[in-house]
Amino acid sequence: MEFWRIFRLVWGKRWLIAGIMAISAVVILVGATIKGQQRSYEAVAIISPLDTGQTPVANVGETGVAPPPRVQEDISARISELVMQLRSSNDLYLRTAELLRQPRPERTESVQRILDKNGYFAQTDSEADSLVKRAVALKEIRAAEAPAIRERRKRESRERIVASLVEARDSLGSFKEGGIELSPTAITDVIREKMSFDVVAGPLDTENNRQIVNQVRISGRFEREAEANLYVNMLCVAFIDFYISRSAGTANARLALTQEKLREARRQLEEAQRAESRYRKAQGVALTSAQENVINQYVQLQTERDAARRSLNEATAAVSRLERQLATTAATVRNALPAEENPAVRDLRQRVANARINLQKLRDLNYGEEYDSVVLAKSELKAAEQALAEARKQDYGVTSANPNRQALELQLANAQVQRDSAEQRLNAIDQQAGTAADRLRSLPEAQFALGDLRRETTIADRNVTTLAEQLRKYELQAIDESKAGAINIVSQAHAEPVGGDIARYRPTLVVFGLVLSLFCGVVLVVGMDALDNSIRTVQDVERTLKLPVVGVIPEHLPDPHRAPRVAYLSPLAPVSEAYRLLRTDLLFSQEEHPFRSLMVATGKPGQGATTTVSNLAITFAQAGKTVILVDTDLRFPKLQDVFGVSNEIGLTSVLREEARLEDALLPTDIPNLLLLPAGPPPLHPSELLADERMRTLHERLKRKADFLFFDTPSAIAFADASVMAAFVDATLLVVRANNVPRGSEDQVMRLLNKARANIIGVTLNGVPSDQVDSVHYHEEYYPALPALSSPDLYRNTAAGSGTTMALALPGETDGSVAGVSRPASGVRRPTPASEGRGGRRAARMRRPFSWHIALVALALGIVLGTIVLRVATSVNVR
Repeated sequence: MEFWRIFRLVWGKRWLIAGIMAISAVVILVGATIKGQQRSYEAVAIISPLDTGQTPVANVGETGVAPPPRVQEDISARISELVMQLRSSNDLYLRTAELLRQPRPERTESVQRILDKNGYFAQTDSEADSLVKRAVALKEIRAAEAPAIRERRKRESRERIVASLVEARDSLGSFKEGGIELSPTAITDVIREKMSFDVVAGPLDTENNRQIVNQVRISGRFEREAEANLYVNMLCVAFIDFYISRSAGTANARLALTQEKLREARRQLEEAQRAESRYRKAQGVALTSAQENVINQYVQLQTERDAARRSLNEATAAVSRLERQLATTAATVRNALPAEENPAVRDLRQRVANARINLQKLRDLNYGEEYDSVVLAKSELKAAEQALAEARKQDYGVTSANPNRQALELQLANAQVQRDSAEQRLNAIDQQAGTAADRLRSLPEAQFALGDLRRETTIADRNVTTLAEQLRKYELQAIDESKAGAINIVSQAHAEPVGGDIARYRPTLVVFGLVLSLFCGVVLVVGMDALDNSIRTVQDVERTLKLPVVGVIPEHLPDPHRAPRVAYLSPLAPVSEAYRLLRTDLLFSQEEHPFRSLMVATGKPGQGATTTVSNLAITFAQAGKTVILVDTDLRFPKLQDVFGVSNEIGLTSVLREEARLEDALLPTDIPNLLLLPAGPPPLHPSELLADERMRTLHERLKRKADFLFFDTPSAIAFADASVMAAFVDATLLVVRANNVPRGSEDQVMRLLNKARANIIGVTLNGVPSDQVDSVHYHEEYYPALPALSSPDLYRNTAAGSGTTMALALPGETDGSVAGVSRPASGVRRPTPASEGRGGRRAARMRRPFSWHIALVALALGIVLGTIVLRVATSVNVR
């Protein structure tokens, strides 16, 4: 699509684009004003997991010392797990809602109970114990008073912490003493909408090239300060209880699974013992002590082999993990040292000292400042000082072996030794187990079977013992996990006002909105034009239908009584000249495709076939040709209304032999033009037109006139056009611009081609006047059209009818007439100063108001303005 075509499209829709821009600007101004009056608060709290048995995470950010890589991976995984739980756990939100809905006294008790149960006050209790012990040691208090003072301090510290979490206050006082008056589901929706959860990035571990993350940020934006603080704090408290409960649930599930395995192992032991006892009684055999030893030794070796195989797998996995870590760890590290320890700095310091001593000696000898030796000494001192300053700015350090890599190499070596040792032990046990198996197979058949049962019993007994020990281990771990909370609130919620200054940036936002609206409006116009599949130009017709365009008719004001006779009523109008150009093209085409009869066909109703064929017949008659116009639209005839004649006798009367042709042919007020109306409507129009009598009538009419024109109904809706196209000399297809989808023309072409119609071309009807060159040059040639001076002369008496007809087109005033009637003798009369080419062009370009275009502009402007406001709010414009 070339540039000028896009320019014309955009210029034609400039009011749509301007409307979009204006609406978006209004939305932005109003929205920014409202947002500026609304002041919201954002509360932020920081939580962190409490690590047990690892390097304290809280100390990482303070010292800048990164924990070992394996610990970093564990911390990062744990932080990611916390964020995922905060973002997706509906159970956590419901627990928060339960706390928020409680009145303040009950909420205080619930918070204190949750924190106490999860060991949150362990640190403050320890500090209270230390302070009391120190006071007793310093004899500030008596030992007998220590327990009471200790308990009082613990209680006060707990009450202070709980009060800071529960009693969120702002300038209006504490928030909701009676609790949040929302349902749990509504509170859950508020949390999902107004709160966010992110990780807090710590220092960068340059050695391992990873960011240390050790904390989680919980933030919420609300309209009131106390509301923001309370929501965030209660979510932190609920998360402490939720996380411990979930961890306890995991431990309980692990205990339950181990207990189930232990019950199953005991059942298998009992079954093995019963099977062994039954076999002893049935066979009457017993095992000697030597046979018992053989069986026990084989079972022992089997157990040791399983343990050795597990050890080998663990050692192999450890070696692989350490090798991967070693591959990503640098071999050396550079340790920064003070610049004064740099040998170059020490040499320069000595050089500066010598230069100063030399300069001082020259001054002691009473040399003036202008002496060359003094100037040279001063320049030497200045150069030495500058060199010293530059050397001190340079980084100085020594490169040494990376201790982390050395530790990894040591761990890898130990793991490799353990792997090799486990592999050797497994091989040795495999050899011993093979020997024991041979000894077991050498026993008599009865003793061998009994030994096999004995082996199963022993294995089951050892499995029971192993599971019992594992169950005790898990129980101890569960007890340890329940003693201390796993989450610590590093900093409680503290609300700050945000988003209140967006109104200051209204001009900037309006500019952004206008630019965005302009861009989107241009894209909308060009996109709608690219997606439009209607026929709009001559090129579209020729490309789609593969037919020549023999006429382009500009659009004019629709009038069912005047438009079909515009070539007669307004002969000087541009649209009348377009019909005469169509007549000329058809006359010239007779050299290649001669015709006497012409049928005008359309794809669907409303394309302007009746108007085209009427004006075409008028122009041919005005050229001195004898013309007969036949109305073959037997279902909805219209030509009798156009020319003001009777339809009592017509085509159907002649075909049914109810009237003579001479009686049916009616004269019109246009010389040389006869009309054959449709006549009374028949029951079967298509069959009547397909009859041989219609072909005979066609030949008779051709002998009576120079040209014969037929008006037909829609070729897609009815078969009449296809029937007529089979015997008329030529067919003219009429297509209305910007109206018909292209698929309709394809269907019409297939129907007419099947009827072997002689399609001589296409007339493009209803083309916008500014796209028709003939209209433009017509106005240039006739800058002022003649007008009549009296309203009484706008009437013209129809030939032989006594009916008066208005000469002005619809929308024209008494002082501006687009043409004159034939009786006016073509005298040019001046046009009033208020009328002329500009007024006529404005009237021609006038369009009815389009509600769907207005709705598109309104919707798009609102959407774009809202987008700008949302983006400005999301980036927290201040």
